[in-house]
Amino acid sequence: MSQTEKAPATARDALITELLSDVGRLHDDIKSIPKMLELSMRDSLDIVADAVEDAEDTALWLQEETKALIQATTTKAGLDVGIKLSEAIHESLGRVFEPALNRATVKIEQLENRLSALSGNIRDTQATRFNYMMLAGFVTLAVIMLGGMTWLAIESQDVNETNKWFYEEYKAQSNLLQKIPAGIKEKYKY
Repeated sequence: MSQTEKAPATARDALITELLSDVGRLHDDIKSIPKMLELSMRDSLDIVADAVEDAEDTALWLQEETKALIQATTTKAGLDVGIKLSEAIHESLGRVFEPALNRATVKIEQLENRLSALSGNIRDTQATRFNYMMLAGFVTLAVIMLGGMTWLAIESQDVNETNKWFYEEYKAQSNLLQKIPAGIKEKYKY
């Protein structure tokens, strides 16, 4: 009987050994699941991170392009409004001032016609000669005035030079008097 018992025990031991090896493999497989999951998740996370980064870059680029487009559009709209406003101002000024300018032009032409008609009748034939004589008189008077002013300037300069000489002499004599000893000064004091 011990033979039979050994056989089942051996078979049982073999089964237990086989089960333990299977459990060991399962244990190794279960331990490797987090590493495999981490590797597969890492690839997925890298793909997601790259996609997010690309999306952020695209969003920033779209934001900059939109801002530039808005600025260009507002600048163009501002220029268009400025041009239209300028045209409207010119048009309204033209409508307001054109009739007034036309009336002023007509009145000026009428005045010129009257003056030319009057000047032909009133004008003296000797007026040109008289104008030249008056000009010669004014030029002569200006030359005489200029000569008189020049003479006064020369006389003033001469008086100035004389005053300067007297002042220098006064300073020299004053310095000389300062150098005289006190005893001699007391003799001639009033």
